[in-house]
Amino acid sequence: MLTSWQIVRHNWGLILGNTLEWYDFSVYGYLEPQIASNFFEDSSVAAWLGFAVTFAARPLGGVILGRLADKYGRRTSLLLSIYGMVIATVFQGCLPSASTGSTVGSRLGLPLLVILRFVQGIFCGGEIGSLSVYLAEWAPSRRLGLASATISLGGSLAFFVASSLCAALSHFLTADQMNEWGWRVPFLLALFPGLVSARLRSTLIECTAESDDTQLLVNSNVETLTAVQSSTADIVLSQDEVATGLELQAAPISKVHGVMYGIGGTAAVSALWYVGPLYAVSWSTARGSDHTLALVASSGAQLMSLLLALPVGHLTDTVGVGAVTLLGAISVTISGLPVYLLIENFAEQSWVYIMSVGMIWGVAQAIAGSTIYLFNCELFPRSIRATGVGISYNTAVCYIGGLGPVMVDALSSHISTKIPIPGCYISAVGAISVALLASAMYQHTEGKSNLAHIRPDLYCSLPKAWTGSWMKEITDCQDDVT
Repeated sequence: MLTSWQIVRHNWGLILGNTLEWYDFSVYGYLEPQIASNFFEDSSVAAWLGFAVTFAARPLGGVILGRLADKYGRRTSLLLSIYGMVIATVFQGCLPSASTGSTVGSRLGLPLLVILRFVQGIFCGGEIGSLSVYLAEWAPSRRLGLASATISLGGSLAFFVASSLCAALSHFLTADQMNEWGWRVPFLLALFPGLVSARLRSTLIECTAESDDTQLLVNSNVETLTAVQSSTADIVLSQDEVATGLELQAAPISKVHGVMYGIGGTAAVSALWYVGPLYAVSWSTARGSDHTLALVASSGAQLMSLLLALPVGHLTDTVGVGAVTLLGAISVTISGLPVYLLIENFAEQSWVYIMSVGMIWGVAQAIAGSTIYLFNCELFPRSIRATGVGISYNTAVCYIGGLGPVMVDALSSHISTKIPIPGCYISAVGAISVALLASAMYQHTEGKSNLAHIRPDLYCSLPKAWTGSWMKEITDCQDDVT
């Protein structure tokens, strides 16, 4: 059986490329004040709209590269996505801006930035679907959660490196130096790791359809199939292929329901990612907090997520991806508003700031973010898996996560309230995800519908008392509303 280190070592080219995806988003977010000054005439709302351009393109990229991955292979799509992300990220650091002193250059800078952000979104949208599906189809059945958690490992590493690098630059450079040229450095540094990842991805072996031995298992009876499964735990059988042998009573969900569940399940962690540690840097700095302190606190959250990603993957392989995804949504709900209240009321007390953002949000991010990729993969059959994941995941990340900073920034500018609007946003989105996931888990555990196409025998293995009455009450309430 593969160990954690073997999984990471085998896939570190994939992890490195995925790190680049999240690195671009986080660098832009952490450098929002400098980008606003250079391209958006110091307008914070306009700068966050520029940030959102990438997310507007993500669903389109998920469809295009997802379809390419389903038709021509995951490896082809993964190579295209890494080259596209490298080009878009590095070129952002080369753009003319207001600080260059050239009138023509500064006028060209903004449209070129928007174009590059859109291109970045196309390739990032295709990256996550192909990557998560590749790992889910490559990994042994008993290590699916651990393998998928390496994606979160890359994401947390990206946010940690970006926030640490920006904090170091902010500390050693003056404000004028950061505004003139310091903001370019993180974008330019993406070139080397991006090329290394592309080289490693070119050596990937394509995950093909299941072997002939697996097909023989599909056509066997229930007793034979069960016996062989127990002695060959590393064989991955999709729900579609074993359905004839097992004659499952639960009906598979439709493609539309799969997309809906994927969006709802991803919504909570999307809100936390982008309106949590990332946006909190800009939000707290605008209210007088020290910028370097805010970056250090955000780095703490990413470091905590980085350390907990693989343990959460192990937990997923113990109790099931459905159970851990629900637990993650609950953690987002109960942490969003309280942490923002702590930031607002104790911003000058550095230890409170760092502990609340670093510890509380770090744990919530780890639980909610380490499972979401496998959760989406489980919802779709192999033939449309990359496309389905690309649509559901990217739609949530785009409209709920990426547009989150724009919405809360605009609302915070026009609404005077003692309750932090960003915290309300995170907790409200989390509560919606909890309700949807609880209903889905109840339907699955009661055998009314099947949400697992890859590992149906381990999806939501919480005690029956946890998955019974209270989930049924939520489902009944939703039925009454509809």
